Amino acid sequence: MDGQGADHRVELALRRPVMCPDMPALLGPETTMRIPRLTTQRMMIGVAILALGLAVERPINRLARISGLRRHTASLHATAEQWFRKASGVTSKSAAQTTAYGGVHLLEPEAERQRRAAWQLKMAEYHGELSRKYELAAWYPWAKLAPNPPQPE
Repeated sequence: MDGQGADHRVELALRRPVMCPDMPALLGPETTMRIPRLTTQRMMIGVAILALGLAVERPINRLARISGLRRHTASLHATAEQWFRKASGVTSKSAAQTTAYGGVHLLEPEAERQRRAAWQLKMAEYHGELSRKYELAAWYPWAKLAPNPPQPE
């Protein structure tokens, strides 16, 4: 009988619900933690939350991509602005040359040098304006951009 009683106790212990380890001992051994039921309503709520997350993800990624492209364009224009400003400074400080490419003599080398330096400054201002435009546009990727102004001649 003792062997059967031990088997019966093991069987009862296996059938007994598992206690939550965080419950205080004051509640007693009969207090068990119930597993929440997965009803149709709860399942539909879960599907709705998942669908909402998937629906929101695409536009957010699109706006992030547009913002990154605009930030990249702004950095390209900022680099071009720095390059034209540096080139203008070099051109305006360079010594006047009497011959151009191929040995052709310029009629007024000083005027040509000043004209080139002025054009480089205009290009630097143009690229600086575009850099600021695209940097601001990167913060508002949903807004449409106005067309770029024409390049100075």
